[in-house]
Amino acid sequence: MPQIKEYRLRSEVQGPVQGRRATAEGFGGATAQGLQEVGKTISGIGDQIQKRKEQQEVLDITEKMSQAHVDWSNTIADRTQKGELDVEKTGQEFDAYMENVATYATTGASQDYFRRAKAGAKSHFTEMMYANSAQLAKTKAIENYSKSQDNYSSSLINDPSAYTFLKETNAQSIDTLVKSGGLPAEAAEKLKFRSQEDLAKSAIRGWIRLNPDIAKKELEEGKWDKEIGGDLKNQMYAEVNREYRARESEQARAIRDAKQMKAENDMKIENGFLEKMSANKLTSREVLDSTLDPRDKEHYLNAIKMNATRSVRADPSIVNDLYRRIHLPDGDPNKIVSDKELDAYFGKGLDTAKLSFLRKEIQGRGTQQGKIESDMRNQVMKTARGRLTKSQIGIPDPAGEEQMARFQAAFEEEYAEQRKAGKTANELLNPESKSYLGNMINNFQRTPQEIISDMRRMNSNEKKEGLYSPSTAPVPEVEMVEVISPEGKAGRIPKDKLEDAVKRGFKTK
Repeated sequence: MPQIKEYRLRSEVQGPVQGRRATAEGFGGATAQGLQEVGKTISGIGDQIQKRKEQQEVLDITEKMSQAHVDWSNTIADRTQKGELDVEKTGQEFDAYMENVATYATTGASQDYFRRAKAGAKSHFTEMMYANSAQLAKTKAIENYSKSQDNYSSSLINDPSAYTFLKETNAQSIDTLVKSGGLPAEAAEKLKFRSQEDLAKSAIRGWIRLNPDIAKKELEEGKWDKEIGGDLKNQMYAEVNREYRARESEQARAIRDAKQMKAENDMKIENGFLEKMSANKLTSREVLDSTLDPRDKEHYLNAIKMNATRSVRADPSIVNDLYRRIHLPDGDPNKIVSDKELDAYFGKGLDTAKLSFLRKEIQGRGTQQGKIESDMRNQVMKTARGRLTKSQIGIPDPAGEEQMARFQAAFEEEYAEQRKAGKTANELLNPESKSYLGNMINNFQRTPQEIISDMRRMNSNEKKEGLYSPSTAPVPEVEMVEVISPEGKAGRIPKDKLEDAVKRGFKTK
């Protein structure tokens, strides 16, 4: 709201007071006439002093009534929001407040202005209090009164319906100043226009916040054309459109949050189902009574039947491949990003335990910290795969996938126990740490002799069962050499691999 500048009357001395100079000859019969003229001059000065006093008091009362509107708008709004609004008590407090303001009005003009201003304010606030008491939930402006500022404009942001009252009150105060001589008429008209424009702008913004449809309709119908010009009207249209977009964004965010909340709830339900299914305790009724989507319910009903009709076993090669795909770089088309993608593998390479394990691996990557921990765990698994699927001399281990699965199970069990005992992820997954769980890999790594023995046995079984074909090349007979690994372990390797082994630190006995 524009600030009302104080206009104070100033005695302008136009020139020396013209009067007759007293002389010795002038005394006598002229004395009475001179005294009469002096009396008139004194009376005129008294009138000017009284008028200036009236003007100053009107200015003071105007300022205090403006502040009273802000104070009591805030007070009523605050009490309304807290449910503590007592109309009678608040009215008495308002009267006491006005009695204090009345002490500043000592002249007839200021007292008359104060009585009219007080009556209008009391009527407005009484009506507001009764309306608030009866229809507290119907207007957002009442709820927002506690946020109102110390001027008319901020009050209108929360209660645009008060525009007419505030405009009339503001115009009345300006007219009173003009009548008392405290404000030139030309300046008053300019000030009135500017203040009405500001009040109108605040009222429109109030309607935009309450209901942008109402604000837009009033702009289109020209309700505010007398108060705001073309540029300002376009600005108000822009603010209406921003409000529409903001509400659409809020609605979209609410929908997104609801979907995320449901997804998190479904995840907890499914994790619980898998635990129960592992112990054969999940019932069809539990599935049907859950809040899962129909497709997910059907999946778990089929899983229950599958568990009941045949043994569901995990295929180590499939488990390991799915684990690898979970940790592929972002953007890789083969990367598994949702635990729902794993459902298709249940009974086809995954049992309930491995399905639960892989689901948690995906879910654990949902936060930045979880992703860091998951990547560190994956690095241990990559190291294990490199050492368990091949021998120390580079020969593929036929049982490598099974050894990898065994290590993975042992690793997960030990990792969970150590975390429960208070160890940090960095302590367990950092190769420099004394508690590094990657050291467990040695317990699952087979010797070259074990690998070659299995390969020969597999080849022999294929021949006996008639599975041998030219395309299936048997493991050739090779001459073995006893060696000692860089770690000091004794073993045997094919002679044709000796040269390469020596380069890597192996020694012959």
